[in-house]
Amino acid sequence: MGAQIAPLPDGPLDLVGDIHGEIEALERLLALLGYRPDGSHPEGRRLVFLFIAQKR
Repeated sequence: MGAQIAPLPDGPLDLVGDIHGEIEALERLLALLGYRPDGSHPEGRRLVFLFIAQKR
């Protein structure tokens, strides 16, 4: 399987990884960072989710 890599968006970013089904923890983190329920941020910050594929 090939890697899917996209260029990072311009502006301030919040990098999030290793959530593994911890939706409540993710929701708390996003609220602490100031994200709205629709995923927007009042200061224009953007979320980047990191995924690390393991070789089989």
